[in-house]
Amino acid sequence: LEALLYHKELRMGNFMLKDAKVIQDVLISLLSRLFNAFDPVELAQRAAKSEGLPFQICLIRILRDYKGALNDTIPKTNEKRIEKKPRKNAKDREKAVQKSDAINSLWRWADSTETVQTLVQNLGSLLINDLSKNILAATHESGAAIVELFKNRLCLNYQELVIYALSVLIEKDEVEVNIQMPKIYLAMISDVSIIQPGSIRETRRNLSALNTDDFFGVTPLHMAAIAGNLRVALWLKENYMGITIKEDLNGLFPLDYAFTHCKNNGINLDLLSALYAHEIADEIQEKICEAFDDPSDQLYVLEDFRIKFGDKIITQGDETLFIKAILQGYNELADLLSSYEDYESALYEEILDLAPQIDDRLINWAEQIGIDLEEIRNELGESDAMIFEMNLGWNEKDDWISENESSNEYDYSDE
Repeated sequence: LEALLYHKELRMGNFMLKDAKVIQDVLISLLSRLFNAFDPVELAQRAAKSEGLPFQICLIRILRDYKGALNDTIPKTNEKRIEKKPRKNAKDREKAVQKSDAINSLWRWADSTETVQTLVQNLGSLLINDLSKNILAATHESGAAIVELFKNRLCLNYQELVIYALSVLIEKDEVEVNIQMPKIYLAMISDVSIIQPGSIRETRRNLSALNTDDFFGVTPLHMAAIAGNLRVALWLKENYMGITIKEDLNGLFPLDYAFTHCKNNGINLDLLSALYAHEIADEIQEKICEAFDDPSDQLYVLEDFRIKFGDKIITQGDETLFIKAILQGYNELADLLSSYEDYESALYEEILDLAPQIDDRLINWAEQIGIDLEEIRNELGESDAMIFEMNLGWNEKDDWISENESSNEYDYSDE
C-alpha cells in the first residue's frame, strides 16, 4: 500500500469528497478482494461451500491444478457495511448530509464489483499513477507462490489429517483409531460415492450393521462432521434416523466434531448449521466460544446461528463480545448480550481508549444509552479534546482552523 499514490479527493456526483481515510479504506478493500481471488485458500473455501465437500479436499485439488481453478469472478465482500449517517449536531447539516451520501455511494460502487477486470479498472481510477496491471501481476505471483509453499509443506493426504484430528478429539492413539475405523467411515472422509444412486442400498446395509460402541461411540454423522463432508452429513440426516443428537462415548455431539473440523480447516457455516441440535441450544454459545479463540470468529458463527435458530442461542453476557459486536455491526447480537449485563462503563472506556479518534458505531451506541460524550471530552488533553470535537462534528473543520490559525502550539493539518 505504501508504494501506491492514490487520490485524496474524489468527486462523487456534485460533491467533492475530501476524506483520505475513507478513500484509503476503499482502496484496501479492493486490493484485498483482488488478492483473495487468486489465493488458493480462498478458492478452496469457495469450492467447498458451493460443492458441499471438505475444504481440505478442495484445497488439494486446487494445489494440483491451480491455473484451472482461476476465473474472472470476484467473490462478494463479506464485510458488514453500516450506512454512514450525518452527525445530528453538525453545524452545516446540508454539507454533512452530502458527505455521508458520498461515502455511502463510494462504498456501494466498490462493493458492487463482480469481475477481476472491473476491479482492476476501479483500482486504476483511485490511483494517481495507474499501476493496476502491476498489481494484477503481483496477485498472480502471490497466488502461485502460496501454491508452491503449500505443496512443499502440507500433508496432501486428507485421510491422514482427519484420522489424526479424530484421535486428538476422542483422546485415543492414532494407530488404534486407524485400525478400528470401519471401511464405510474411510469412504466418508474423502468420497461421496456411498450416497450415489447405485450405492445407496449397500450403504444403508453397511450402516445398519455398524455397532458404534465398538468405535468409541462415533456415529456416521460424527464421522461426516469431523471430515467436513456436508453432502454425506445431509444425506445421513434425511436417510439415517436417530443419529442427529446422539453423543459419542465422551459425551460429544456431531456439532462438537464439526467445530473441530472448522477450527482446523476454516469455518463452514453450512456444515455447522446442518448439525445443530435443539436439545443443546442452551449450550451453543458456550460451545462456540470454546471452539474458536478469535472473538470475530465467535461472532460470525453466533450471528449465523441467531438468524437461523433464534435469539435463544444467546444465554449469557460477554463484555469482549459486546464491544466487538458493536464494532463489527452485529447490532442484534449486541442488543441480546446487553440484556444480560450493563456494559455502559465498558463502552465508555472503549471510546476513551480510542479518543481522540472515534468509531461511528461506538458513538451511536453511546448516544442510545445516554453516555455523556462531554465527560469523555473533559478527560482528554486540550489538543486531543479539540480533535475529538472535530471528529464528532461538534465544530466544522474550516471554522475551527480559522479560529485557531494564530496558535502554533500544535500542527493539526494531518487531522
